[in-house]
Amino acid sequence: MIELWWSPVLELDPIRSRLSEAEQTRLADFSAPQAAAQFATARYVLRNLLARHCGCEPEISIQPGGKPMAEGLEFNLSHAGDWVLVGLSDSPLGVDVERVRKRNLRAVAERYYTADEMELLRRNEWSTKLFTRIWSCKEALVKATGEGVRRPMNEIDVCAALKGWCPFEGWNILSFGAPEGHVAALASQVPQNMDVYRYVDE
Repeated sequence: MIELWWSPVLELDPIRSRLSEAEQTRLADFSAPQAAAQFATARYVLRNLLARHCGCEPEISIQPGGKPMAEGLEFNLSHAGDWVLVGLSDSPLGVDVERVRKRNLRAVAERYYTADEMELLRRNEWSTKLFTRIWSCKEALVKATGEGVRRPMNEIDVCAALKGWCPFEGWNILSFGAPEGHVAALASQVPQNMDVYRYVDE
């Protein structure tokens, strides 16, 4: 089972009180209003989705390696621009959403992309969207494994994930559709059908 939930970033004041004490403490550390709203929306939507699944206020626990889970469900969060993405599954997963924006593509690619990924970018005239799709796939994988920045990104080749499920060291990576101006990716241990929803408060 894989559920992917999209939510636009919500206004902060109406949802602030629904966050836990620890989350409200973290919220106070944000200096940028957009980043605060992204964080609050992600946690608010996650709590509501977990409550729908278990029928109670969810208890979030930390697994060995630092990855959280709740009521037997694995979850992962990502946010960028005006959107939040929440992934739920009965097996480990990672999700990532990125806003497509101009950046120094060549400098980043030379450091973090494989030779095949670099060649793909050259053949596509250094497309910003393609560059961001590749990056998103890499991010989804390291979020799923919990390796984060410890894993050199130029060791992860995700070219095949741009066309369908791409197996990589026991994981499977997929680039999938996202709201206008964004891209998204998923990494899962099992390549399976996913259900995609737009989050609405009940």
